[in-house]
Amino acid sequence: MLVVSQLPPPVHGSTVMTRMLIDVLGELGHPVVLVDRRFSRDTSEVGRPGVRKGLAAVGLIARLWMAIKKEKPPRAVFFCTNRTFSFLVDWILSEVLRRSGTPYINYIHTSGYTQLAARGRVWARLVARLLGGAEHTVCLSASMFEDVEPWVAKRLHTVIPNATRPAPPATATSSPSQGDGPVLFMSNLMEEKGIREFVELGLVLCQNDASVQFLIAGGTSDQHLLDELTERVSASGHADRIQFNGPADQIQKWDLLRSCRLLVFPSRYRFEAQPLTLIEAMSQGTPILATRVGAIPDLLNSGRAGRLVPVDDFEALLEATAELIRRPEALADLGTSGRLQFDARHSPRAFATAWAALLSSDTVETQNSEEL
Repeated sequence: MLVVSQLPPPVHGSTVMTRMLIDVLGELGHPVVLVDRRFSRDTSEVGRPGVRKGLAAVGLIARLWMAIKKEKPPRAVFFCTNRTFSFLVDWILSEVLRRSGTPYINYIHTSGYTQLAARGRVWARLVARLLGGAEHTVCLSASMFEDVEPWVAKRLHTVIPNATRPAPPATATSSPSQGDGPVLFMSNLMEEKGIREFVELGLVLCQNDASVQFLIAGGTSDQHLLDELTERVSASGHADRIQFNGPADQIQKWDLLRSCRLLVFPSRYRFEAQPLTLIEAMSQGTPILATRVGAIPDLLNSGRAGRLVPVDDFEALLEATAELIRRPEALADLGTSGRLQFDARHSPRAFATAWAALLSSDTVETQNSEEL
């Protein structure tokens, strides 16, 4: 099996899911040859074109062709995207797969193909060519399938949600929240991820509630933004209650999720899909408050596994947060529902079962077509 994608670093949704998919395919008896499409070394480079990336793209195309010629894979799994530069490279890669006769499965981790096709006739044709050439399309959710449906509706398609591995054991300093832990923000500190709104949320609620604490965990490539926000918190007099933790490593993040009373995810990121942070929180029974963006409503089961508020509606975000921290029973219900949703759809077992079913059905169809 050929996989065209990237392993961490940087650590973000599609690279982490690449690692999980490779592991699962190996467990299912499908050894993997990875064609590493590495353009960015860290999250600050994601979405930014450059000469180095251009040279890397040329090398990637050559490496894919050589891997196909050497390995002669029965099929490929192709993590495709729709940022302008990456999409154009992906279109070329899909043509290499098509011309070599290699069937490929498009594995889609982002939304926005409809918007890309709307740029004009040429873009619409490129989108149709990339998406329409796959023998099978895998999306993370039903709403993400709607984005690509015009080009893949007549072909095989499957919804396989993101998943996460089990958390490591709790450390000695970690303990489950009893409703008095901090309100947590855990993501890259980007404007689009809602860090500014979270800080403003903390400043308002610190004035109204003398007990609530706010904790911010995440790295940033925008030092100016971080300096601005830390200065604002310091000037407010609430620096002891609104704390910047910095990036959380693979142990710390689980401790933070276990000990917080509520995870707030106020994203307006237009490429948002199924954030792994939310799935990790669900696995721990951590209550979630998030915005209705990307595939998050599907992930949170339309609000049953986490509270949802409109994007860019600060008053709704403020009201929902204030209500939840006053109602421990509501937080407990959200945490329980989230854990049930995780067990049913986002566990490693569910992920492996879904891929096993997909590959089994594809094998049967390929055999049948050869017999005919």
